[in-house]
Amino acid sequence: MALRPRGPVSAPWCHDLLPGGKFVLGSAAGNITCRASQILGFVAGAATVGVLHPGMTLGIDAVSFGIWALIVLLWVQGPAVPTAGRDDAAFPVIG
Repeated sequence: MALRPRGPVSAPWCHDLLPGGKFVLGSAAGNITCRASQILGFVAGAATVGVLHPGMTLGIDAVSFGIWALIVLLWVQGPAVPTAGRDDAAFPVIG
């Protein structure tokens, strides 16, 4: 799960998946993995800035941001909006 809930919200999921004393071990492994990936990302970014000119690095970052924005724009759909047969009591107007 790439976008799993974190913090207290994830506790019920972890208890179901990791019963008994394995919950503490699984939680620690998840935290270590998350922190290690953050450190590796920081080191990779610093190495990129060190090898390339900072302006070039910012350009690469801008291009990658634009590519991902285009992907989201083209492939992510919004929620379905009910139009016909909607019960107005289920959607009260506040105010």
